[in-house]
Amino acid sequence: MSNEKNLIPNSERSPTELSEMGKAGGIASGKARRRKRSMKEAADYYLSLPETDRRRVNALLRDEVDNEDIDNQRCRWSWALLKPPSAVMPVPPGCC
Repeated sequence: MSNEKNLIPNSERSPTELSEMGKAGGIASGKARRRKRSMKEAADYYLSLPETDRRRVNALLRDEVDNEDIDNQRCRWSWALLKPPSAVMPVPPGCC
């Protein structure tokens, strides 16, 4: 492997160098964790918003779902679970 000559084992590194590398890794880990949390909060917020597509709302109302229970998350799941697989993942022309 061509990169093996560039790798330095931890046993050959100084304690300060190991400490600096650990500190940098911890900072990067915290940044990634905060970004992941922020993305999760944004997704939760979006899914809690009321559905704006009246066709989907009417379809759920026909299925006797309470109006206050209809949000983006409920519409996305019901659409994905109730539609035939070809509607969820269209079959390319000439495939089958």
